[in-house]
Amino acid sequence: MNFTQDPPIEFKKNFITASLTTFDIGGPADIVAWPKNSQELISIIQWANKNNLKNTFLGGGSNVLISDKGIRDLLIVTSGMNEIKILQDDLYEFGAGCDVQELTQWAIKNNLSGLEFAGGLPGSLGGAVWMNARAYGSEFSKIVTWAEAVNQNNEVEFFNNDEMNFVYKHSVFQERPLRLTKVRMKLLTLDDNTSINNKTQSNIDDRDSKDQYHIKSAGCVFKNNYAAGIPSGKLIEDAGLKGYQIGGAEIYAKHANFVVNKNNAKASDVIALMQLAKKAVQDKFNITIEPEVQFIGDFDEFSI
Repeated sequence: MNFTQDPPIEFKKNFITASLTTFDIGGPADIVAWPKNSQELISIIQWANKNNLKNTFLGGGSNVLISDKGIRDLLIVTSGMNEIKILQDDLYEFGAGCDVQELTQWAIKNNLSGLEFAGGLPGSLGGAVWMNARAYGSEFSKIVTWAEAVNQNNEVEFFNNDEMNFVYKHSVFQERPLRLTKVRMKLLTLDDNTSINNKTQSNIDDRDSKDQYHIKSAGCVFKNNYAAGIPSGKLIEDAGLKGYQIGGAEIYAKHANFVVNKNNAKASDVIALMQLAKKAVQDKFNITIEPEVQFIGDFDEFSI
């Protein structure tokens, strides 16, 4: 792929994307760029538009499956957008590329309460807000007050909490082609960090007890169907699929809503397992479960 002018920010060509995801799955991207702020993001999108290139956005890579064929045109990775600003008492502004696990440790060091539920949660802040990530009885909608995003016209837009349309595993950023750049959160300052540390560490320990730090996965691959009242992992387990393998991928023996890359799995292996799990749950319980993991890149047409 040749251009009259190189991208205006840090970039690499023909970059293998597997290393950008917790699944460790994914083929080559034509171009990967790493903006450090909103201005660089706008400039790289302008460059892509000038060169008639599509652009794909990636945060921490923790809830995505990238195609074995990779990603055509431009992949924008937000990990460099990680600035933190103190705005006023208990109000803080974060770059969308901030790592959530690093933020929870930063909050402990600064005696800030509010992020304990996210202890051990992988991925970027932007991705967590995009999907309104939830764990251990809370979710990001409860602490996020404001966000900045770049829209399809390469213009900056601002959103307050109400305008983000937060519901279960959903936000306005899934409804429109918006690229999150900054997030503000309300965090409560405490006299010491003992309770913050204890709650955060308890959640980390719980994840560790399930070996979530020792496997290659995207976390839960299906949303819970709350109308059914039974977690998707339990449904998949009761359908007899725990430990079932296709190719190098496995429905995790310790948590049936995880698919793990056990032995050089392909994206096609993961998709085949998800299709099998969804059909088995539908056939046995007449309950429909929907994918939570996001599919990115040059996939042949498929359905789950």
